[in-house]
Amino acid sequence: MEPLEDRSLLSTVPVGPEFQVNSYTTSDQLYPAIAMDDSGDFVVAWWSYGQDGDGYGIYAQRYDAAGAAQGPEFRVNSTTVGDQTLPAVAMDADGDFVVTWTSTGQYGDGDGVFAQRYNAAGAPQGAEFQVNTTTAGNQFGRTVAMDDDGDFVVAWTSDGQDGDDYGVYAQRFNAAGVPQGGEILVNSYTTGRQMAPDVAIDADGDFVVAWMSEFQDGSEYGVYAQRFNAAGAPQGGETLVNTYTGSTQQFPAVAIDADGDYVVAWESYGQDGNDYGTYAQRFNAAGTPQGGEFRVNSYTSSVQWYADVAMDDDGNFAIVWESTGQDGDSEGVYLQAYNASGSPQSVELKINTYTPFAQRFPAVAMDADGDFRVAWMSDFQDGSGFGIFSQQFANAPSVVGRELFYNQSKFDGNTAGIDDSDDGAIAPDKSAYLPGSGPATFDSISSYSRGINGVMVDVDSPAGTLTLADFTFKMSEQSGANNTPSTWSAAPAPSGFSVRPGAGVDGSDRVVIVWNNNAIENRWLEVTVEGNDAAGGFNTNTGLLASDLFYFGNRIGDTGSGTASLALTTALDEITVRTNMGFGASITNLLDFDRSGLVTAFDSVLSRNNLGALTKINLTNPPAAPSLDEGGAIALALAVPATTPTAAGSEWSLPLGEPTTAPTPAPESVPAEPEVAAASSIESAASDVEQASLDIDLLDVLLDEI
Repeated sequence: MEPLEDRSLLSTVPVGPEFQVNSYTTSDQLYPAIAMDDSGDFVVAWWSYGQDGDGYGIYAQRYDAAGAAQGPEFRVNSTTVGDQTLPAVAMDADGDFVVTWTSTGQYGDGDGVFAQRYNAAGAPQGAEFQVNTTTAGNQFGRTVAMDDDGDFVVAWTSDGQDGDDYGVYAQRFNAAGVPQGGEILVNSYTTGRQMAPDVAIDADGDFVVAWMSEFQDGSEYGVYAQRFNAAGAPQGGETLVNTYTGSTQQFPAVAIDADGDYVVAWESYGQDGNDYGTYAQRFNAAGTPQGGEFRVNSYTSSVQWYADVAMDDDGNFAIVWESTGQDGDSEGVYLQAYNASGSPQSVELKINTYTPFAQRFPAVAMDADGDFRVAWMSDFQDGSGFGIFSQQFANAPSVVGRELFYNQSKFDGNTAGIDDSDDGAIAPDKSAYLPGSGPATFDSISSYSRGINGVMVDVDSPAGTLTLADFTFKMSEQSGANNTPSTWSAAPAPSGFSVRPGAGVDGSDRVVIVWNNNAIENRWLEVTVEGNDAAGGFNTNTGLLASDLFYFGNRIGDTGSGTASLALTTALDEITVRTNMGFGASITNLLDFDRSGLVTAFDSVLSRNNLGALTKINLTNPPAAPSLDEGGAIALALAVPATTPTAAGSEWSLPLGEPTTAPTPAPESVPAEPEVAAASSIESAASDVEQASLDIDLLDVLLDEI
């Protein structure tokens, strides 16, 4: 097992209450799109009925990172004749952004894709422009991605252009909005329909497009993807994303990190045992799947679909979807956050606080640090049909580094006290053992002659000032069954404790803990960073939603020659040292047990005097996330935006999740509203487009011929 990489975990804490995005509330405001820059400033776009004087139009609202509106909402489309629908928005690192949409009849032949660029202050950059070059038939879609420098890619569905029904096309633009080369046919397989693309772009302009393809995987629709470099050249061939091919897998969403690693999410029919469920698959930058496809939704009754996904620079990601019946009243919006390794962080979360009627079609965006925003459409919440609402989430405090170091060795100047020199004594070849990661290996076991006498814990954004009381320590016996930490005894009290603010990974706070030499030797040490759960005694000082547990072992004189289940110090280790003595030993030298920088007869004696074994632990049950359905209170610090009206002593109650028990029956159906026909369908202003249900595919909303 390779050492586990310490990376920031994406833990989700709501910041303030959900809020209404649209100012104009007459009739319907539908299908939000959202984008965020590196600093957390964001923009939401949507389509609104009747607001521009002729059918549907595209509107947007800018916000700063604190959630304060920047100016009023504004109309994006200059041309208002006919319908402008299906908006998408993308933003660069500095906050410049572009909005794309589908316009009906604007150039006289069906539907086309248009765009408008803006600077970070929200000022239009030039006029709206047509994206697609080919205009025969219909070109429609709602996806755009922008790199850190403002270069962007738009993808869409085109009718008949690839020679057989629908195909997927893309066009690259530089930051000034100038097309780079011609439009690109994305799909290689052209039989039947390839449609509903989504596009994501990394910091350097490399991009990936995902789409749904008819009958290509042998059973109705499947999800495919194609990678491109920044020059628009395909990287390898198109690939099937979904492993399960029964029935239909459709409407993919894709997100990418700074290095080009990406994740695709989609909806799959019947795979979770009950109608549509949401699934995902991770890939590295070379397009190689990382692990298998996985189900995103925990709650599987009824329908979970219309997924969207966002990813931060480090590869942490969040997936949102719409779930029917789960919040007790029609549709609701849910989210699951993952770290860069694809491990879920806590339980799935209910996003919408307001639950009457329907909350639908979520969109999610994430900044460079993993803070994110979700937007969705909510029925009757703004007083008239559907409106657009949003909720901010921030990274909860998290443990981002767990290190073993050789205190009082050559590499920290042979000092027993705590100071900056201890960083030089960190064991780069050792990594903490984490529960649930399989059998432990020698990567988590040191052979230091002073035992385990120093560990470091990097905590990102702790809620309070960390003290020794925020940690607990246990140790195993020197031999015997080590796989039951509940039976372990308390470890000796540390001899030193210090917090070095900003000295840890990515500016996190570094906690340094030391013990007297040989107080913990030839055994395992369990370190618990206490969180707000039973395992942590409901500690709220750290700000962790759940306790963080990790382990290091020690077997003095072991050169790593043990078995899969045992770390062993034997005569073989002594002989190995005796025949390999020398100077200039590095910190990772397996024979320098006293970390003196020398391999000497003293190291040989250390092996001889410490013959024995240490069981390599295999803990299959990682600590559980805080339970959200057992009646326990969870303390959270809520940052309420300055624009939110509050009263002294007022409290915000925000949902963090829902039980996975059967939902309560929904109340009676929504009463009819004259303008919206019970808000269950929308009526196109164009005379040649039939009334379309909100419950059918987004494409059906625009085109009755699909």
